[in-house]
Amino acid sequence: MSDAGTALPAVWRLPFALAWEAFGAGSRPVGAALLDADGTVVACGRDRSEEATAPPGRLAGAAIAHAEIDVPAHLPSRHRYRDHRLFTTLALSPL
Repeated sequence: MSDAGTALPAVWRLPFALAWEAFGAGSRPVGAALLDADGTVVACGRDRSEEATAPPGRLAGAAIAHAEIDVPAHLPSRHRYRDHRLFTTLALSPL
């Protein structure tokens, strides 16, 4: 039996690897990656809300230290990202 239909698409591998890293560090298991129109990773991040420290330039130990906040925090503000897509392992339910 083949698992070709259940294999993780390449675009999701980085967000899930980052989520696993966050889980291992004691934070919420959420990872995110921003890809441009060509599929190139422009920025990535993971949750660090339950961690006391982080690498330079990364948020940690705060309510906003989420993967979806970490990603845009590393983008130049002068560029527009309309053709980019954010892939995150967090699924939001409707209100």
